Amino acid sequence: MLLEGVQHIEIWYQLIGQLFPIRNTVISFPLSADLTSELLSSATMEAFPSLTLDESALSDLPEHKRPVLVHEWLRRLERALPAPNRRQEVREAQKALVAQLTDMVQKGTAGPAARALVARCLTTLFAVGDTFLLFETINRFNDLLKNRDDSPSFLPSRLSAICVLGHMYETLGRLTGRSYEETVQALAKGLKNAESQTRVETMVALGKVCTGLGTAAASVHRDMYKTLKGALTSDRVMPVRAAAASALLSMAQSGAPFLTGPGELENLAVACFKGLDGANYETRKAIARCLGNVLAMTQQQQGMPGRDGIFVQSKKALAGGGGGPGSGGDSRPALPLEDALSILMQGFLKGGSGSSLIKGGSPVSQEVRVGVTHCYVVMVQALGTDWLERNLGAVLNHVLELVSHPKAAASHVDAVYSRRCVGHTVQLLLGKLLGERAQLGACRELVRTVDRLMGSLDVHQENAKEYYGNSETAHSQHQLVVALQELGALFLRLGTASRSLAADQHLRLAEVLLSVLLHPCQSPRLAAAFCLRSLCMAAPSYLTPTVDRCLDGLEKLKASSEAVAGYSGAVAALLGAAR
Repeated sequence: MLLEGVQHIEIWYQLIGQLFPIRNTVISFPLSADLTSELLSSATMEAFPSLTLDESALSDLPEHKRPVLVHEWLRRLERALPAPNRRQEVREAQKALVAQLTDMVQKGTAGPAARALVARCLTTLFAVGDTFLLFETINRFNDLLKNRDDSPSFLPSRLSAICVLGHMYETLGRLTGRSYEETVQALAKGLKNAESQTRVETMVALGKVCTGLGTAAASVHRDMYKTLKGALTSDRVMPVRAAAASALLSMAQSGAPFLTGPGELENLAVACFKGLDGANYETRKAIARCLGNVLAMTQQQQGMPGRDGIFVQSKKALAGGGGGPGSGGDSRPALPLEDALSILMQGFLKGGSGSSLIKGGSPVSQEVRVGVTHCYVVMVQALGTDWLERNLGAVLNHVLELVSHPKAAASHVDAVYSRRCVGHTVQLLLGKLLGERAQLGACRELVRTVDRLMGSLDVHQENAKEYYGNSETAHSQHQLVVALQELGALFLRLGTASRSLAADQHLRLAEVLLSVLLHPCQSPRLAAAFCLRSLCMAAPSYLTPTVDRCLDGLEKLKASSEAVAGYSGAVAALLGAAR
């Protein structure tokens, strides 16, 4: 109470100082570190006269008020256990506290919020006090998991035991010994007849086991992987799929090298693609985070250390000593970039059915393609800006080729959807991860792509109808549309910095964009008009010369319907950009 009163006074002084400043200063009431510590100790002793729960007072209360008192006691206990001045008192009351908290789990009296509090209190109790009751407590919770009682009355006890065990393994780690083996086995067996909430808590607990124990739990990684993979592919409840994907990511980050191997990596990718089918937004994000980060791990150089504990060092790098770029270790990625990108391409084009990866299969659902799009973004974001700049050409060409594949544009709706997905990927990668210099390089790469695609076409008048009906031309137009739209967006983002692109004689920016106006298909012509408009809005000095060139082309090629439509659309777009 004393500390709260002092803090309230300080807040009021600061509020008054902000409302009525005196000589451009704000009135403050600073507290020194010693005074704060002293007040905290006094307030803690006043607020928590005893660590254990007063069961007599609890029994005197009405039934509907008891959960409120228990919850308040758990909140106070959570704040009191880490206090340095109460360590001795915690050790003296530890046995009674463990008995009370364990009894709450066994009786199932704790709700969802209280379960989390019980888990944190028990974990802090063993971390601050003695650990002589730790294994006995874990064994009691394991016995609860082995109980075959499927009645609704036993469900809160099971959920509480799963929640507490997961938090204990995550926080205490290797202090729990080898008891995790029995826990993982009990969790896997309990999934057979479990309802959805139990399955979600089980997936979360398995992920926490991987996070807390790391490579120490390697003996059960295969069993957990089998359980998590089954939940990811066959469970109809979306939160279960999302929790399974998060647990798989925790396993990969904690040191499960078999997940990044060529054979198992493809199986994991197929499982993720199956999990994306029919998934909602949150599930798609969780699965994309899992697969994207696992693929990013395969691109980490084996001779380099992990990044902030996310990417685990490989055994080969650790055995080589050092691990820096100049340490002499193997600097090649665990999987070639082309193979990693082709895995995602298979999911985007053929979905998650196992046979479709070889022979083709049913049409890919929109949820799968959106999820694979998120995978691309997560993978590149995990690898970082420097990696993207080094591999910009390979990544950009691969992503643009997705939309030109016949399976990505089987119908008009599929073509539009694929263009939106690929455009979203390119926009996020180029617009938000790269700086101005790298964005200029990306613009040059996009212009070369457009030039290469137009160079493969013969757009003379006598061949226009023939090429319009050609399937290759019809599919390549989608690649042109995406490239031109993102090029125009980059022009608007760069502003006057895009003048250097227009002035580059080797790039031939204006000639390349004007050549697209003669394309047999309408979509590339409109996209080229938008791109010219964006260029002239970013660099207004090019507006008049570009309009003149379009009018000249319109006059010379007025016998071609494609040229008339293309140059007319460009003139209209350029006039709309005039200010």
